[in-house]
Amino acid sequence: MERRTATRTNASDRRESGEELLAGLDANERTALIALLRKWLSALEAERGPRTVYGLAIVSKRIALKRRRAVGLPDVAGLMVDDVVVGGTAQQAGIQRGDVITAVDGIAVDSVGALRKALSGKAAPTRLSIVRGATEITVVLQRALVERRRGPLPENAAR
Repeated sequence: MERRTATRTNASDRRESGEELLAGLDANERTALIALLRKWLSALEAERGPRTVYGLAIVSKRIALKRRRAVGLPDVAGLMVDDVVVGGTAQQAGIQRGDVITAVDGIAVDSVGALRKALSGKAAPTRLSIVRGATEITVVLQRALVERRRGPLPENAAR
């Protein structure tokens, strides 16, 4: 029987492997790879844990369903508000912890990414459809236009 030896890689080894991979790519391929990695990172960030969006922290529909079932409330597809920033636009609109956001301006939202997309770039008041307990309500979220830009790549990033 052949015995395998486990090898442990450290950050330096992984960095060298990544540099070797990048060295084999031309400038266009590196640019395409960086763009793809940014898309993946955005997608992963959009679904990870509670996120603060316009003064509120939310959890995914899976967690919302689990919490609602635990207290005997009916299933509702949407994003549950986990926390509200005191004095923020969400609190001013009347949004409370435990509310489930189901739609933005009539467009259903069932992921953090969908909520971000529905809210992005809007300066006008926005209507949020919410389920509070077993009651459906609508709140109006007033906010200023927020420009979101990505910062430059770190100096040591491949170009």
